[in-house]
Amino acid sequence: MIYLRSFAASPHEGHSIARWAPSWFGGDRYALRFLGARGVDGQPLRHLEPEEFRTKYYEYLAMIKKHVVGWLRQLEPDIDLTLCCWCTPERQKGYPTLYCHRILLGHIIEEYRSDVPVKYMDGAENPVWTDSKAPGALKLAGFSLPADYDYRSDWSIHYTFGGLEDNYAQR
Repeated sequence: MIYLRSFAASPHEGHSIARWAPSWFGGDRYALRFLGARGVDGQPLRHLEPEEFRTKYYEYLAMIKKHVVGWLRQLEPDIDLTLCCWCTPERQKGYPTLYCHRILLGHIIEEYRSDVPVKYMDGAENPVWTDSKAPGALKLAGFSLPADYDYRSDWSIHYTFGGLEDNYAQR
């Protein structure tokens, strides 16, 4: 199961999916940093309306599609994984419900890895987007997989301390 949490709610475990993690975070701070909220220019996504944020994040994921697909393929339905970022309803001003890239990432997992359950927590269970589970914006951004996509294929991606190796290797 994938748990989508905030750093504050999971200070000693999990994997950061933020651009940077707090120094007190005891989980993995680096391996999944490539999933952080960035635009295609690599710059942080800040001060955007929810729809523009979603579109720009999906465009970024489409740009790094091979990394995202490699990571999706490695998920195991029976292994728990906690993904953490900074966002909480208390930290977010101006919106009654949360908008955060971990919510969008959860929807991608549900879309492409329906065998891996996702639990939205710490405000993520009540997102600002009421249609986020519809993959339309993601597909418009160019992130689509063939109808015969099989996440169990013989390709994998390798993660290293400090980031992602930009190559694939056959098992």
